[in-house]
Amino acid sequence: MGFFCPIPIIKTNARIRGMQEGETLEVISDDRVILVDLPNWCRGTGHEYLGYLEDEREIHLFVKKRGRKASPSQGKERESLK
Repeated sequence: MGFFCPIPIIKTNARIRGMQEGETLEVISDDRVILVDLPNWCRGTGHEYLGYLEDEREIHLFVKKRGRKASPSQGKERESLK
């Protein structure tokens, strides 16, 4: 609460790194820009944006941690190491 872009995304990234795949993170913000920034961040990082709830003062957003998918070049490197 009280932080403006990009601080909520930076804090979300730091917190989700310490979580296990499949766990859900609740992000609480009072900056409406988070409604655009967080879904975009999830698309870019591979995490699942679950949606949000809003009351008079706070926006509660939910993100499920997902494992990163291997890029096509990473898959080829793994195959060649076998």
